[in-house]
Amino acid sequence: MKTYLPYFCKKIGIILVIIAFIPSIIANINEFCNGFIGGYNADEPTMTETANFKIISTSLGKTLTWISLSFSFRGFFLYLIF
Repeated sequence: MKTYLPYFCKKIGIILVIIAFIPSIIANINEFCNGFIGGYNADEPTMTETANFKIISTSLGKTLTWISLSFSFRGFFLYLIF
């Protein structure tokens, strides 16, 4: 089987995927805080609506999500091309 990239690109791909987890965690920290503060009760679904705790803005969260997705796709692509 012919390889198109050198072996060290596989390691770079793994590093990119690991780096992609950091913005992903930061982007989803608001959801974690809302669930932790508001809690969840099956009988009373409005309980989570009262918790409106924001650490980062919504637009920054979306931007970080796109950054983490692009890094992870590129990392997996480099890993698989080897």
